[in-house]
Amino acid sequence: MAAGKLLARKRPALIPIEDSAIAEVFRRKAPDRDEGWWDDVRTAMQDDEPKANGAPLRDYLTGLRGAAHLDHLPVLRVLGIIAWMHARSAA
Repeated sequence: MAAGKLLARKRPALIPIEDSAIAEVFRRKAPDRDEGWWDDVRTAMQDDEPKANGAPLRDYLTGLRGAAHLDHLPVLRVLGIIAWMHARSAA
């Protein structure tokens, strides 16, 4: 898990954050046992089928990023921020 967090920090546009809060929100295995997390996120981001409010996930997150005037953030970070906010509100 520590290696994954380091990679996510060094390559925020390529590696999604993976921790216990993210795993709980997305109903995934514990981060140290979830070998498919990165591949699943990559696949979801590349999928052009409407998934989030009638838009592909990538486009939806890009729209949210623009609406918040946070164009400097990688789209994967937007996904992580939303997940963390959701986890916090559920606690």
